[in-house]
Amino acid sequence: TGGNRDPKVIWHEPTQRWVMVLYVEQPAGMHTVQFFTSPDLREWTLASVMKGDPAGQRFLFECPDFFELPVEGNSQHKQWVLTAADSQYAIGSFDGKVFEPTQTHLSGHLGRGFYAAQTFSDIPATDGRRIQIGWFQTETRGAPFNQSMTIPLELKLVTTADGPRMTFTPVRELESLRSGSHLHASLTLGAGDANPLADIQAELLELRAEFDPSMASEVVFNVRGSTIRFDREKQELIVNDHRAPAPLRDGKQRITIYCDRTGLEVFASDGLTYVPLPYNAQASNTGVSVRVQGAANATDGTPRAQATFSKLNVYELRSAWSTA
Repeated sequence: TGGNRDPKVIWHEPTQRWVMVLYVEQPAGMHTVQFFTSPDLREWTLASVMKGDPAGQRFLFECPDFFELPVEGNSQHKQWVLTAADSQYAIGSFDGKVFEPTQTHLSGHLGRGFYAAQTFSDIPATDGRRIQIGWFQTETRGAPFNQSMTIPLELKLVTTADGPRMTFTPVRELESLRSGSHLHASLTLGAGDANPLADIQAELLELRAEFDPSMASEVVFNVRGSTIRFDREKQELIVNDHRAPAPLRDGKQRITIYCDRTGLEVFASDGLTYVPLPYNAQASNTGVSVRVQGAANATDGTPRAQATFSKLNVYELRSAWSTA
């Protein structure tokens, strides 16, 4: 339908009206999201227009989604989130007709191949989560399916020095796929030490690590040939060739990695950093490793580089699809 598409309809309880957010392309390709209201889902009235980027840029380009989230779980302090296909988002207030953003052009995912995500609108109030699934543009040549979807992600708003920010974390239900575990509750790993994960061979896996990197320059994971590197000095996560800010939280870094047959999804900084990345691993490469890097100085007594892990867990996963 050209530049008029992708309606998302929600019920706005305070005004007792349906609200539709609709992507509408303006002259010269300007992106907008337009807000319509209706008492009956039949007759719609244009209420307001939110401008996005000009043609060729991505903010508010197609597939909008619109929802409210509590900040730090506080039901008395909520903010509205407006996002679109590439997952950039804006935060603000909404009176039933007009969205007033306080911050815009905020980064969502920081990887590649993640697009057009939507959230579920019918999660029971007793659950209360906001759960999102994205289109994962993976390479599936030769497979009996075309591309894939991301794992379900729980979205939250947390407080940062720059204002509220959205976090992305795997839903807890994924734990039901665990079929084997390799757990390290406490581990100090130094530069040059043997790989503590050397005995693991898995095609599908979940890795969860929490560590203090204060005496290391880098902590480097390798999962089936893909490298996930945390640079302490730059406070940066590098997943293969993708770089993303990944600040320490309370002096620690917490990293979660999900490895599927067609891609990786990497989470850091308690979900502030989310890097999805399609990839095609060789079937024979099922190894996992972790190492620490940093300059050692034996002449002045400086200890060799090391990282202290309070958790280093790897779980082998089974398929979510029944083989029966």
